[in-house]
Amino acid sequence: MFGESERVRKAIQELFSEGYTRQNCRKVWACLDPRLLVSFAGHYLKYGPEYIQAIAAKLGRKDELRSVGIPTLIGFDIEVRDMPEADLHLVVRTAVAALFDHWRGAQHLDVPLNFGLSFRSPISSSQIREITHSEPTGNYGY
Repeated sequence: MFGESERVRKAIQELFSEGYTRQNCRKVWACLDPRLLVSFAGHYLKYGPEYIQAIAAKLGRKDELRSVGIPTLIGFDIEVRDMPEADLHLVVRTAVAALFDHWRGAQHLDVPLNFGLSFRSPISSSQIREITHSEPTGNYGY
């Protein structure tokens, strides 16, 4: 995408020196409701993962990302037993709170469930249930 160059290697090394790569190393970020990503975090659909965005920003080439990729959502299944207990509790609390907050409203089903989490274990191809392409719809300042 950026080609092999000394500038790219330097940008990656700077990110490493700043601790960025250790912070996000081997994490898969996910949200429970794809509408949240499409409506409020569409910069991931437009520009790709944070790591790629960070490299592009160091190179002053972030706008190029928009024309390179295809906005893609990957739906996958996670076993409850594979989730850390704290994340599982947060998922349940968030879901119950969303139901409680919107149970009377006529548009309760139109409100995205606002919850995201990260996984440190890899997602296998057998866990993937769907792959869709979607354009971001929200105005999120990117």
